[in-house]
Amino acid sequence: MKNQSFFDKYQKYNHLVPYKAPTTSTNSLRLHLNENLFGPSKKCLEILKDIGKNDLSQYDLKEYDELVREISDKFEFHEDNIFIHNGSCEIIRTIFTMNATEQDCIMLPSPGWGYYQSIAKCIGANIRYYNIEEEKETYVFNIREIIDMAKKFNPKILVVTTPNMPTGNIISYSCLETLINACKDTLILVDEAYWGFSEELLPINYFVENYSNVVFVRTFSKLYGLANERIGYCVCNRELNKIFSLSLPLFRVSSISRKMAKAALEDSEYYDEIRNEIIKAREYFIRTINKNPYLIAFQSQSNFVYIKVKNIDGEKLKDYLNSQGYLVRSYNGLQNYLRITIYNFEVMNDVIRSIFDYIDNTKKYSTCFQLNSI
Repeated sequence: MKNQSFFDKYQKYNHLVPYKAPTTSTNSLRLHLNENLFGPSKKCLEILKDIGKNDLSQYDLKEYDELVREISDKFEFHEDNIFIHNGSCEIIRTIFTMNATEQDCIMLPSPGWGYYQSIAKCIGANIRYYNIEEEKETYVFNIREIIDMAKKFNPKILVVTTPNMPTGNIISYSCLETLINACKDTLILVDEAYWGFSEELLPINYFVENYSNVVFVRTFSKLYGLANERIGYCVCNRELNKIFSLSLPLFRVSSISRKMAKAALEDSEYYDEIRNEIIKAREYFIRTINKNPYLIAFQSQSNFVYIKVKNIDGEKLKDYLNSQGYLVRSYNGLQNYLRITIYNFEVMNDVIRSIFDYIDNTKKYSTCFQLNSI
């Protein structure tokens, strides 16, 4: 190839593999991507009926962004503290690339979302992992150990995912404030992708108004059921917002996506209803799974549950569930773990039956109780 030397400067990327979500081409129920299987509000679908040619052919050049205004009104965030992007993924990429360069340290949770690692590696950052610790039937943030690591490695960015993926545990208000105070020279990125499936909420306004080194990231992909619309938002102080805005797209995120997101925010009744249904189904699922001696379902504040499979091949159990029409994620290490998205009670009851049937056939364990209604 002529001018092969041109590519020499790209050699540092040769060993990298882009992060990709698992492909899905079956008709199985998708319990492996943590989507909102109830779907979005009907008000979101009604937006599509009113789309005209100008929505497709013209740039949105209004003086203000209606979605920013709606987010501000609903959550009482100041408009100057909000920016919109193409999903939380792009927000995270923007924050990483504008705050860290080659050899800078970035601290990430383990277990955690592989996308963080992918972007950090692309930058050439020095990645350090802090452990989300397992304790009986829950996972916890060990704030003291995280702070000790941060003091040792002086990270440019420290990511806190709450609820954490895949473990489902959250960070408390007091623990987050302790972390922010102890790491004043580190940007604390709080990823709230799974916000909305718990009654425990962080006081974002308090943090943004009192601390300059923290940002909160949310998405419309999970609770609001708009995953394919690719829209999310960040809340941070005004100075950081001005800086991050330098890396935003020239034109706003699709006006159609923003209109649908605005419609979702306006339909609190629908999302309160499905939130309550998911919480009830989740608690029943955890409670019932934990009656089986070969399983531990960890407490979760999200729309998924993390399960430890003891003395059973988790990958084979995953394959069996797939054969029964349920796609789930497996995490294999020294122990086997599954992550299962929560849907309605009927589906979760069927998933439990399938799991217990597999264990019965594998371990000759006799299920000695009946599955109940919520």
